[in-house]
Amino acid sequence: MPKIEPFMKGIGALYMLYLAFTVFRDKPKKEKTEESFLNPSSMFTGTIMQLVNVKVIIYGITSMTAFVLPNAQSNGGIILGILLLSVVGFLGTCTWALFGSLFQSIFTKYHKQTNLIMALLLVYCALMVLK
Repeated sequence: MPKIEPFMKGIGALYMLYLAFTVFRDKPKKEKTEESFLNPSSMFTGTIMQLVNVKVIIYGITSMTAFVLPNAQSNGGIILGILLLSVVGFLGTCTWALFGSLFQSIFTKYHKQTNLIMALLLVYCALMVLK
């Protein structure tokens, strides 16, 4: 829809600038020693949040419609495609968590520099959207 594209780009760019500001002023969180059921860092909360994770939903819809359904010759092919996409998604999540754990101490130690770099990258992306 070419008529609304400039408005949507503007809204997207403004949101990215808001995110850049939020990232820039963010500070490391104090670690809590107690493990509660609804703690944002708990395994339960993380698992439940994946059910409403937009990236996971878009990954599933896009992968199924672009790769699995056009190429599957039978129901077995569709099931195999679903299993393959699930394994790839799970491995991607595990990789994300592993690298997050490995770099957490570095990001915490250099939080000001990390936040500045991330905020500048978001500003750059917002400018590229408006191009």
